[in-house]
Amino acid sequence: MAAKVQLQRCSSANRLLILFNPHTVPQQLVEEMEGMYQYQPKSAINCQSDLMIAQRKDVSPPVAFMLLSDMLSNQENEAVVSRLQKAANGFKNLFCITIIKPKVDFQAIFLRKNLPLKNFSVGSTAAAAKLIASIHGKLSKQVTEQAHWMNKQLSERFYTRSYAISFLVSNFRFLTPDECEMLLDFYGTITELAQKSASELLEDTVLSASAATAFEEFFASEYELQ
Repeated sequence: MAAKVQLQRCSSANRLLILFNPHTVPQQLVEEMEGMYQYQPKSAINCQSDLMIAQRKDVSPPVAFMLLSDMLSNQENEAVVSRLQKAANGFKNLFCITIIKPKVDFQAIFLRKNLPLKNFSVGSTAAAAKLIASIHGKLSKQVTEQAHWMNKQLSERFYTRSYAISFLVSNFRFLTPDECEMLLDFYGTITELAQKSASELLEDTVLSASAATAFEEFFASEYELQ
């Protein structure tokens, strides 16, 4: 049974390059992708998939599609399956779209050959174009959200570490910035550092006895540890 997705208009294509094999991709679908969804199509006979949308860093991944339609009626089944297998090995994001219903039951061949393909069925080339744009838009959203999350994590880590070093330098003027970084590398956070006794600091670090005592007295007098 073909999988189902919720179709959405892709508004983020922004003239992304889309490579297509003119021998296997209907011209009407190419025109739909260019006119309706604002992709930039380019003929590529040697493309490993029937249609591939180019990658845009931190915005969208490369997405490949294989199309099954009556355009394949003059090709041997094994040749079609071989192309599908090569595409499956070459692309992480590969989707198979059945346009109308080809004369050959490729779904049965997929199962017999154990091909791990995500297969969708549509009733027209216009519906295929809409599905392609929708799948690409969904993957683009996932990539963008992941990139934003990673940037946020990096920013928060940098800010936290920068603040911690500034805090240590300001309150323990007998330490150099390099020594403050060493303490953070070892303990991770000021909270962890604040819970160490002078003897533990002496055992774990190269601090002098007076410096270790100063740390213990400072945090004991200034902060109530939970």
